[in-house]
Amino acid sequence: MRLGNHLVRCGLVTSEQMLLALDQQMRGRVPIGQLAVQTGHLTMGQVFKILSVQSEQRRPFGQLAVELGFLSKSGLQELLCAQMQRSQPLGDILVDMGAIDRATLETEQSRHPFSDTDIQMIS
Repeated sequence: MRLGNHLVRCGLVTSEQMLLALDQQMRGRVPIGQLAVQTGHLTMGQVFKILSVQSEQRRPFGQLAVELGFLSKSGLQELLCAQMQRSQPLGDILVDMGAIDRATLETEQSRHPFSDTDIQMIS
């Protein structure tokens, strides 16, 4: 079970608070194209080509980068992991919003087994 689902299910945060926190987390993420240029996976020219195709096809940037042959699937996975690691953890956002206090969040994290990905995304 994911920590976010657990917090909502137990009534520790509302579904509305969780959605707001998820939205804030998504808006704060470094775009994959920017990250790809910073890490040397893509050139600016490749990013512009992908964005051009994306404006017509409305498909995920990473998927198009792989299909166009600019990124390997493992390169995309690496970038997605780096993007997640650079994102503000969801639990921190919930605490900052006042939806839950830090002590309660940490107690719930210690009581229930969550994968590292869940903790990174949620804590």
